[in-house]
Amino acid sequence: MNSQRHKHLQVRKTQLISEITDLNKTIDQLKKDLENKTHNLQEIEKELRLILDVKPVVSEHALLRYVERVLGVNIKKIENEILTHDVMNAIETLHSGKIPYKDGMTLVIRDKTVITINPKD
Repeated sequence: MNSQRHKHLQVRKTQLISEITDLNKTIDQLKKDLENKTHNLQEIEKELRLILDVKPVVSEHALLRYVERVLGVNIKKIENEILTHDVMNAIETLHSGKIPYKDGMTLVIRDKTVITINPKD
């Protein structure tokens, strides 16, 4: 009878260990879910604060379109004025860097794109 009790207890022990393992896995998954949802909530709260706290602004794209459409400035003409034959040759050679430009200015080039125009260093 002792051996039957022993076997029964061993089986029950194994079952409980398995149940505890399963519960621990569930707890781990719930912790991960809680962490993800908490992070998502924080991101939403952060975005809401930004929406409420930020003053209206005008994007650079909108400014460019204003200059082009309202002020009537020909942007393509300006682009052609910047990308002279000499500048294009220098960009093809340099790819990235600084190129002296007219009126004491410097063109800043990155990956064959003029990204800004600064006063000469």
